[in-house]
Amino acid sequence: MSMQGTLHLNQRVCGTVVYRGISQVWLLALGVLLGLIGLVSPVQADTILSIDSASTYLRINQDPDALTAMALDLGSLGFVNGDVIKLTRLGDFDCSFGLCGDSTVGMVGVFSASNLLDIGSTLHRVLGAIEAGQDFGPLDATLFGNLPMDIPEDFLIHDGGVLISIPVGAQYLFVGAYDNFFGDNVDPDHDFALAISYVNHPVPEPGTVLLFGSGLAGLVAWRRISHS
Repeated sequence: MSMQGTLHLNQRVCGTVVYRGISQVWLLALGVLLGLIGLVSPVQADTILSIDSASTYLRINQDPDALTAMALDLGSLGFVNGDVIKLTRLGDFDCSFGLCGDSTVGMVGVFSASNLLDIGSTLHRVLGAIEAGQDFGPLDATLFGNLPMDIPEDFLIHDGGVLISIPVGAQYLFVGAYDNFFGDNVDPDHDFALAISYVNHPVPEPGTVLLFGSGLAGLVAWRRISHS
């Protein structure tokens, strides 16, 4: 073979190797990019739930018009144990049939393994209450009788939001007004509400693992070609 023919053959071989190497680099980059996209939690709109300011999971006494707090089903809202969520209080309420003005802002919440509440006179009404590491100190005593109301598992929800990890075993969330008498609470403009924002998932989803695996496979293939 002539010198010129050998040169052309080497150029073709070298070009093929370079082309294959570049292709594998692109495959690697694509796999890693898709994996990174998979790690980013999908953007989810806030879930906003209206909260009746007359409802509570706390102890009551001589408060016949107080309502029972609704158990929010975390699973039906798309959340699982370990998810980090942001709970934000929206709006306000009037704490005494118009005497306080529509400016009371207290809100509290507690996670539970059960959607059941005991009778109102019981201190620990939330039968499946689960500690979430956000206890904010003792609540006031009941307006009548001066009975203790505080339970260690609940936490304060304010307008700046609280970041919290859903504890193991929690299936429900109870939310209510931060008050010591509930039957006279009213919300004239109906804006007292809870916003729940999804922050992140505790573990990568299977699709993310697969995408990263594809990227690593591309890396291995590229390294083999580059060393051949």
